[in-house]
Amino acid sequence: MQKLRESRKQKGLCIYCGNKLDREGIHCTSCNKQYNTWKTEYRTILIENSLCTQCGEQLDREGLFCSECCKNSRLKAKIRNAERRALGLCV
Repeated sequence: MQKLRESRKQKGLCIYCGNKLDREGIHCTSCNKQYNTWKTEYRTILIENSLCTQCGEQLDREGLFCSECCKNSRLKAKIRNAERRALGLCV
């Protein structure tokens, strides 16, 4: 399945249905709408079951992310902000 998706991606086709892309990204408009619906439903299920919305593990703190994902997110933000400051860009 992964090979098929990668092949479609390289050819400029939707990775799900294989049709020609009618927008930027890896999904056609139809599949993108379907994917967004699925993603929203999945995230709602995770939140209702007190699971991390990033990794799916049981939450060990209040919020949407577990401690590990929260720590990783903060580290990535620190690095990104440092890079932007160094380039004189808004953080």
